Amino acid sequence: MRLYVTDSTELFQASHSFSATTLMKFDERQFKKLKTTVGSVDLKDVVGTDNGNYIGCKWGEILAKGWLQHPNKCLRGLATNPEYYLSKETKEGWYFACVRGRYYVNGGGNHRTLIGRAFLEYNNLPTVIHNVTIEHYEEQHSVSNILGSIDLEHNEKVKGSKSLWAGFAFFLVALLLLL
Repeated sequence: MRLYVTDSTELFQASHSFSATTLMKFDERQFKKLKTTVGSVDLKDVVGTDNGNYIGCKWGEILAKGWLQHPNKCLRGLATNPEYYLSKETKEGWYFACVRGRYYVNGGGNHRTLIGRAFLEYNNLPTVIHNVTIEHYEEQHSVSNILGSIDLEHNEKVKGSKSLWAGFAFFLVALLLLL
C-alpha cells in the first residue's frame, strides 16, 4: 500500500492551485432538475456550494483559517482510510449539482470535497472521485432568476453600485416585457 501525506496541518498550510478560487452560490430554485445519477466528479470542476457558510469564501481561506465547521470526522477518515478518495466504493451523503459541466456541492460533502481536493493535489493524485450522487440541472430563464443570480455580496467579479444594478435590472425587466 502506498503511503500518503494525510496530516491536516501539512495539507491545510500548503499552497494549492485552487486556493484563490472563490466558491460561488448554488440555489436549486433557479434551476430545473433533470435527473439524478451516480458517477464521477473531477474536484477541479467544483466551483461552488449551496452552503451559505462557504459561499464567497476562497478555498484556501477555509483551509488555512480553519473555517470548516466540523472537520474531525472527515480528517479521521482521511488518516485511517485515504484510499476512500481513490476507490470506486459508493460515497454515501456526498452530493453534487451539475449545471453545464460545472459542479456545486449540494446538500452534503463540503468537508470531503475540500479535504479530498487538498489531499489528492498535495499527493499528486488524480482529483477525480467516484460513485457520488450527481443531480443534473438546466437553467431556468425567468426575470426573477436572472435578477436573483446577481449576487453583489458574494460575487467578486460583479462590480458597481447597487443603484447601477437596479437600473440594469429595470432595463432587463423592460426588455423582457417588450419581447
